[in-house]
Amino acid sequence: MKKYYYFSERTLEFVEIKNFKRKFYSYLFLTAFALTVLTFGGFFLISTLTHSRSDLTALQNENEILKSKIIELTDNYENLLVKLNNLEDVSENLR
Repeated sequence: MKKYYYFSERTLEFVEIKNFKRKFYSYLFLTAFALTVLTFGGFFLISTLTHSRSDLTALQNENEILKSKIIELTDNYENLLVKLNNLEDVSENLR
């Protein structure tokens, strides 16, 4: 197993780093975790600041308009089905 050392300026000698791999991977994990938290935290902070409540209300209004149009189209479709059925009845009576 490889041994790792650093130079201590206080004692002026090389000192062995004990459990180097465990410490290295721990620091690497903590650094990656901190960077991830900062990145996503910054993203959510920026997105909350840039998207105002007016955007949300505008989307809710548009959603209500689209719902009413769907209801209107459904009613038109049902009316057309009734008319088609009436035409079929008239056609059968004429035959």
